[in-house]
Amino acid sequence: MAGSFGKLGWYVNRLRAMSIPELGHRLREAGKRRLSATRSYDYSAFAIESADLPFLSIDIDRLQSIDIDTRALWQSVAPTAIAPGIYRALGHDFLLSKEMDWHLDPVSGLRWPDNAYCFDIEYRHDRLRGDVKLVWELNRLQFVPVIAALSRLENDDELAQSALDLIESWIDANPPFKGVNWISGIELALRVISILLAIGLVGRERVGARLSRKIAACLAAHAYWLKRFPSRYSSANNHLIAEEAALFVLGTLWQGSAIDVSAARAILIAEAFRQIYDDGVGAEQSPTYTAFTCEWYLLAFSVAEAAGVPFPDDAVARVAAAGEHLRWLLDGAGNHPRIGDDDEGRVIASGAGHEPLYVGSVVNGIAALTGRQDLAADYGAPQLRNLLVGWPDATSVSGAGTRIFERGGYTVSR
Repeated sequence: MAGSFGKLGWYVNRLRAMSIPELGHRLREAGKRRLSATRSYDYSAFAIESADLPFLSIDIDRLQSIDIDTRALWQSVAPTAIAPGIYRALGHDFLLSKEMDWHLDPVSGLRWPDNAYCFDIEYRHDRLRGDVKLVWELNRLQFVPVIAALSRLENDDELAQSALDLIESWIDANPPFKGVNWISGIELALRVISILLAIGLVGRERVGARLSRKIAACLAAHAYWLKRFPSRYSSANNHLIAEEAALFVLGTLWQGSAIDVSAARAILIAEAFRQIYDDGVGAEQSPTYTAFTCEWYLLAFSVAEAAGVPFPDDAVARVAAAGEHLRWLLDGAGNHPRIGDDDEGRVIASGAGHEPLYVGSVVNGIAALTGRQDLAADYGAPQLRNLLVGWPDATSVSGAGTRIFERGGYTVSR
């Protein structure tokens, strides 16, 4: 009974916070959800026979910049013939193998439904199974590019196959729109990037025609669901940026797909000015959330630049302003004040969910990609994301004095 009252109270509070336009959007969204529930989907509905499999291109030579500690972490993540890999995130160890159960909660030991329509699952109020974020964390597949990167570093065909086996295992265990892994758009967005990067690191030529068709259908299903159920109104925070950035990246890399790249690009440009204030402070008032938002933009910027369609200078400058604010918050060792939420969200992880120098890694990526050498600092070694978005050639000295970020409400004295 207490659970029922808690569920009712949650919905009442959500409704109170909604504007009239948002209520209309939520009603239309609910209608689309019910309509989709009446349909029968499988991956064959998203089969794409002719298009080449998209991937995130990476300069393999840059892998040599990965330091020994990061490499050791990657080795602990990779499964072997005699032992599973271990991926640690949100304070828990996840055991990795192609036989893994993608719906098992690591704390309760219970499974989330894997054959129910995703929006019929009461994931917010299930006290028995536990916090769904743990299963979602696993299903972001952010350990797969790590295994793929290690396979390149060590020229190990078995590791490359392990990365591909994990992707195929996920596809087989998660038919379209069934189970908890299809509920949240940001989870789909992160998974898209993980798959694209893993393919780029393994090498598209290794994938083979059969698995290529499966992965293409999986990516097409992700794009369809992201477009059908976007985050809007009170949900239009970093979730919206993640969804649109994933669509932009996937559509730009996948010529001939049905993705409206121009629409995703337009939303990203508009949201840069809504979600990052003119003084560089993130609207969500969290250093790690701001870094997470910036990481999405850096990825979109780098893909756009490679495609010959760079983002407007003012959008790039707004992300650079966020980098400047974050740079002021960081001390000489790369530490920052623990302000606001921090749920270890990363676009490209580097072997573990917890990454002490994450904000510094993103700031250095901003410095490299935007040409703001004054933002560069000696915050550890390059991480996997930096092989894509960049790493500065030199560092600068931290600014001294006092800086006021009036719009965001910060004053920093150093």
